[in-house]
This record gives sequence, structure tokens and C-alpha cells, in this order.
Amino acid sequence: MRLWSIHPRYLDSRGLVASWREGLLAQKVLTGTTKGYKDHPQLIRFLEFKTDNLNQYTDQKDITASLVAIGAWLKIIQEEATDRGFKFNSNLIVCKTDLLSQDRIPITQGQLQYEFGWLLFKLSQRDPVKYNLNLIENIKQDEEYVNLKIHPCFVAIEGKHMEAWERVADFEKEIKRQEKVEIPKNLS
Repeated sequence: MRLWSIHPRYLDSRGLVASWREGLLAQKVLTGTTKGYKDHPQLIRFLEFKTDNLNQYTDQKDITASLVAIGAWLKIIQEEATDRGFKFNSNLIVCKTDLLSQDRIPITQGQLQYEFGWLLFKLSQRDPVKYNLNLIENIKQDEEYVNLKIHPCFVAIEGKHMEAWERVADFEKEIKRQEKVEIPKNLS
């Protein structure tokens, strides 16, 4: 499961569809309608999401702050899909909303850099055109990608480190498996 912190505009079609499905799975976990994935690290930031503004998002008693956050995340994925001509069923989103600016979830710059590098690695394998467009749009300066757009549910904060919930070992294992791909220096 990967719940991207970077903007979904960078995802190829396959990544966008996977994000939608994984977001819906995360929503099922948060509603308690599935038994698996309850301890998945990608869910931590949604489980820990708190707001004093819950009544501004919904008047339903069974909607938690976590469902507001994942609903807002899914809404952006669905909007990106619609812009690209996909027909994702927005009725599947339990709580369709946008997060208020003061409620956006903090994410470190280091995490964003890592995720973008991970996506570039995947795109280099399956969608070279999207890979090149992403590289052109996000010029690398001083080992960091500039102009990188973030998913609107999040707010970038200082910090070169990755978030504690990130599983870095997965990326490193994949790099070793496919050493023929050039990996950005800040990710090796």
C-alpha cells in the first residue's frame, strides 16, 4: 500500500489507479470493514490525524477525523482521475471534503524527496514518457527536486529525514534487484 504525499499529477495511469484502489482499501481499514492491513505503516499519519474542526467537515456521528483525512486524500485522487478521463466512482468515498489549511497533515521535505525518487524509479521501468516529463518539470538542484508539488492534504515541513513510518528497506531491496536503473544521488 502506498498513499502518496506527492501530488497525483506525477503518477502514471497505473499509479493513479493503484492509488485509488489502495486509498479505498485504507478507507475500509479505517472504517473497520476489513481485517487486514490494520497495522500498515502508510496508515499511521491518517490514524494520528486530529482536528478540532470535525463538525465543519461532517455532521455524521460515525465519521472520525481519520475518515475525514482519507476522504480528502481520495477526493484529490478522484479529481485527478476525472481530469485525465477516468471514471472513478466518487460515491465510494465515505467523507468527500477538502482539508482546511490549518488541518493539513505535516510531511517532511525529506519524505517528499524520497517519495518522488521512488516514483521516478518506478516510472523509469514502466512509463519512460511520464518519467521524462516529471524530470523536466522538477529540476534537481543541490540534490533536491525543486518545484515539487505536494498532495493538498499535506503541508511540507522542514526536515531532510523520512517519516518514521516509511519502510526504506523496500526501496533499497528493489534498487538492488534492478541495478541497471540510474537512481538519483540523494536516494542511494
